[in-house]
Amino acid sequence: MSAGIFDLDRYEWCAEFNEIRAPLRGYIPVYTRAMLGPIGPDTDLITRFTNADDLDQMPNLEAEKILEFCRNRFGTKCRPSGSTDDTAAAQPGSTEELPDAEKRLVLVINPDEWIVWALATTVCSFEIRALRAFISDHLALKAGLSANISVSIPHTFAMSFHLPFYALKDSSKGGPFHDIGHLRSLLDIDFMHDTFEEDTGPPSPEYLYQAAASCLVTGQDSHIWTAYTFIGSCNEYEDGSILEGYKAEKDELGNIYDMFDPTTGEPLAWPSMTPRELFLVVLHVRVEVAAREWCNTVTRILDKYHSIRDSFDKSLALSWATATGYKHEKELRFRKKKYFQWTVSAIKLLETLMGCLDECACAWEIFTSGEIHYFFAPNKHWDMNSTQNHRMVAITSSFNQMAKLKRKLDTVNAGLKNTMNELGHHLAYENNDAAILQTATAKDVKILTWVTFHSLPFMLVAGFMSTRAEILPLPETPATLLVSLVAIEAVLWTMLDRFTDGRYIAMVKAAGEVLYHWARHAIRYEGNAGASEQA
Repeated sequence: MSAGIFDLDRYEWCAEFNEIRAPLRGYIPVYTRAMLGPIGPDTDLITRFTNADDLDQMPNLEAEKILEFCRNRFGTKCRPSGSTDDTAAAQPGSTEELPDAEKRLVLVINPDEWIVWALATTVCSFEIRALRAFISDHLALKAGLSANISVSIPHTFAMSFHLPFYALKDSSKGGPFHDIGHLRSLLDIDFMHDTFEEDTGPPSPEYLYQAAASCLVTGQDSHIWTAYTFIGSCNEYEDGSILEGYKAEKDELGNIYDMFDPTTGEPLAWPSMTPRELFLVVLHVRVEVAAREWCNTVTRILDKYHSIRDSFDKSLALSWATATGYKHEKELRFRKKKYFQWTVSAIKLLETLMGCLDECACAWEIFTSGEIHYFFAPNKHWDMNSTQNHRMVAITSSFNQMAKLKRKLDTVNAGLKNTMNELGHHLAYENNDAAILQTATAKDVKILTWVTFHSLPFMLVAGFMSTRAEILPLPETPATLLVSLVAIEAVLWTMLDRFTDGRYIAMVKAAGEVLYHWARHAIRYEGNAGASEQA
């Protein structure tokens, strides 16, 4: 039995799980019964998803992540529509309700809580562990490749891969989903549209969105197994970008990948490949799609980087050539600060992309160091012919291409960090030089303020003694003059202090502080201009 899970109405459910998926009507459903009881926070998903893992030390952690995903996205409709009779619901570990479950191929586009719940409540017992880990890693956007055979009884095999990537699309190829229920998110790249030139026109809307392709092939032997393919993104799939990989897989398999083709609505035949052959085909197609998306994303982002850098260099050269006054100096400093902030945002974006590429490269390196031999082991169902050899070479080439893109981003990122450090030092030098000039000038103003206010009594005495009315007689000797000045100064200080109710000294200090801060503010921009000239 097989299914192509496509265009599922996330708020409807019925006894036959696939009946509601228009236009996917008219073929045998993959699940005879689905869970029809209430679905909500009280549902014991952990028990259902871990009942066959007594020896596993990590079942609860993975199951809790899946349960949290379902809880956060059920919303107000916790009960699917349809019959409430769940007496015939398929239980995990039971194959009585799944008579044709020997081979299943399930394609899931943008898995949601209903899909996860359906898989969890209808999975066979020997697939529980592998499927639980597979869903948990896909939800977490982890990169990885693995192939192993269980040593416990019953003996099962599990081959899986997760290929996260970022795709840069413009608005003409489908906008992003606005439903918060989707797993992936958009990265903010509005700063990549900044320019240092005038009259460039409005930028075209672009979206850098997360995406991931995952596949799990698990079962007991070459006759009893299931293949799950998850394609998750936040970009609209009406333009066919997400189904591109599916079509390529179908062509590789000779139109026998799925029993039901969601792109044409035509039934397909059973696959004749072994699980290992099928896994390599899906990996081959998906890694080529991921590498192509990575190449497009990195190329376009680097083109934008070079364009903005050239624009800044031209604007900086023009500003230096025309910098003849304070206004031009201020504009030059503004451009430097703007480019500094742009480099910080660009470094953050590049490090995010490099981190994802590095995870993929590390996963492939670990896989090729050991588990890849699983595909070369002698097996009566496996013939390492030229087709498989060429496919493995193509897979390796795609991963090597992603590694080259990572090194290219690393080189650009190192150059951006050097530019950021140079701009930071230059701006810090200007700030420091301007601050020193401001402080020195403000201190001079403060001293002049204090001298002016404290010399007020002396100026009054000098004025009284210099009048023709001879209010104060002039002393005959210098000593008498000094004594007279001190005495009169003391009298005037006392009178001023009493007249202001003891606040004269405080008023002098306050006036000095006010003028001090006013002076710092008044020379701030002049200090910046002076610092630029000195630099």
